[in-house]
Amino acid sequence: MGDMPGRTIPAMEMEQKLFSAAAPPAEATGEIEVTWATLGVVDRDGDIILPEAVPAGKTVPIMQWGHRLSDLPIGEATLSVEGERAVARGRLYLGTTAGRDHYEVLRERGASQEWSFSYYVTRSSDDIVDGRAVRVIQAMDVLEVSPVLVGAGIATRTDSLKSAGRPLRDHAAGLRADLADMVERAEALAALRAKEGRMLSAANRALLSDLLGALREAAGRLEELLQAADPQAPGDAGKAADARGIVVPAAMLDRYAALKSLAEEVLR
Repeated sequence: MGDMPGRTIPAMEMEQKLFSAAAPPAEATGEIEVTWATLGVVDRDGDIILPEAVPAGKTVPIMQWGHRLSDLPIGEATLSVEGERAVARGRLYLGTTAGRDHYEVLRERGASQEWSFSYYVTRSSDDIVDGRAVRVIQAMDVLEVSPVLVGAGIATRTDSLKSAGRPLRDHAAGLRADLADMVERAEALAALRAKEGRMLSAANRALLSDLLGALREAAGRLEELLQAADPQAPGDAGKAADARGIVVPAAMLDRYAALKSLAEEVLR
């Protein structure tokens, strides 16, 4: 069929319908803190990592799920030692698709997410702990950290992932559930050790002690906020300010009270 007289048919331009991954909330920063190893305890590989073995101050890439070393990194973090925790603190690359995808998964999994790392041992020794041969890692070079399904380390976790866009109600509910679950796990472990005629290890007691201190500090801050709350204050009906002058909607106070109640329950 010929062209219609008097009509010009424009040249066709190929189009594509590509799916673009949704960006994280505008308030999300991608700042992350993880515990990638617990130091001074026997891990699932039969290793004990000494605090001095951690190359503190070194910045390493955060790799994609399960040590996918051939793929591009999703972030970077600087290593440090805080008590018995080997910590990586840095940021995810939210400008990349892989970075955003991992951000969403890590945000949903919270503290239940385990972590691992790739490394070269540069100095070690052998020892016997509770009748078991172990390797004591005295020095090592850490190459990367990455989220995994099950890590060889003890008590590895995501400690924080900055996202101001998360609703406070969801944040409070998740925190309450995680805290209750952790306390139940600690109680179950203590009961198991008691049946074996043993007590919680020094490392686990130190871990729980650190948590107790953090809970006491949080409980004190929540107490200050609740005491300063006065929904009927003139000119600020429906709002309250804590001791630092932060104004908080009164409708949120019940959520703070619920968290405070849980913290007090744990402290008893």
